[in-house]
Order: sequence, then C-alpha cells, then structure tokens
Amino acid sequence: MTATLKTTFRGLAATLLFCASAAWGQVTYDYNGPVYGAEAIAPYSATMNTSGWVSINNTGLPPSTGVNLAPLLANWNISDGVITYTPANSVIFSAFGYTGSSSELTGFAVSIMQPLGPHTNGQRIDSVHIFEGGDVNVRYNGICNAVDSSTGLCISLTGDAESGIFATYDFPGNLWRIRVAPVVSPTITAVPTLGEWGLLLSALLLAGLGAYKTSRRRGSSQIRN
Repeated sequence: MTATLKTTFRGLAATLLFCASAAWGQVTYDYNGPVYGAEAIAPYSATMNTSGWVSINNTGLPPSTGVNLAPLLANWNISDGVITYTPANSVIFSAFGYTGSSSELTGFAVSIMQPLGPHTNGQRIDSVHIFEGGDVNVRYNGICNAVDSSTGLCISLTGDAESGIFATYDFPGNLWRIRVAPVVSPTITAVPTLGEWGLLLSALLLAGLGAYKTSRRRGSSQIRN
C-alpha cells in the first residue's frame, strides 16, 4: 500500500470517527493540538501544546448548517500547558460548528477565557482559541479594554510587558475526536477446579467404588452357584 493511500485511509478513519456520534445526546470530544514549537513565548515552552476535551449537547441540531454551540457546551477541561480552563474558572466566549446532512457535527471552533464574567475594563484576561482547522491561539495576561454590555464579557484585549500572544500555524485539519466509550468485557466466573489432594481423594473414591462393585458381582455369582 502506498504512503498516499495510507494517509487517505487515516484521514477517512478520523473523519468517520468524528462524525460517528450521531446527532443526539451529550457527546465528549477530545482535542490534542500541535506543539507550539518556535512560536511559544515564556512561560510557555516549545514542547507544550493545548489539549483537553469539551462535552456538547448534540440534541436536535439542524442538518447541513452552521450552529452556535456556546449554549450547548455542557462541560470542558482545556489546558494550554500553563492554564487549565474549566467551568469553575472560565467562560465560553464563542463556539461555532457545522453539521452534516444527518445533523452530526463535522467540525467546530471554541474560544474560552478566564476569569469568569462579568469582566471590567483594565482586568487581566487569559484566553485560548481552538480553530476548526486545528491550530491554536494563546493569549495570556492581556488587558481588557472593551466589554460587551449584553454578555458582560471582554471583547477586546491590549497588552503590556507582562502579556503575551502566540499561535500555531500547522493547519493540521480537524483534531477533535469523539471519545469512544471503553468496551467492557463480560464477567467470566471461574469454574472451581480440584486441588492436588482433591484429585487424589477423587481417584481413591473411584477406585473404592470400582472394587465394591466387583466384589458384589463375585458375591452374587457364588450365591447362584
């Protein structure tokens, strides 16, 4: 098999795995992004990356269209290597995806920021943005300079000497993967087996039973004679 065919099959398998969730129920998607490499800025290192998971309520998604997923994100745990974003300390700034003909999610982008809102001008904000194409934008310790009055969330950041921003540019494609539930093997009850002494006693019992039957046959033959 050629390298091209192998690459094609791997891509097809990844796509099928992503779309296999169907369109209903809460589904967890895992993400493992590209390493930052030379783009990293301290306190981040070149070997770090963004990884984690989000759980999305896929119930009733419309087919073949774009969908605002922000109100549908039920849970998340995303780490950029330094900061871990969870519902306890962060908020979904935006989440947008696309569905296929069967209402299955075919890809999506997520932006998360901390701390929890409402935000204020001058407040320090951290954020991570995972794009549909798989790349990541990391912003840390930015300074909020504009707040959306309807959501209370910061919509514009500036920086200073204590801030930083960088992104990956690998264009790896969709890296979200449906978390497949582990296969639980059926419980097999062991059949009890006889130990060494049990086998010996069983052999003696069988030998005794055989001798008893033989003696009875001999006795009955003598009586008839």
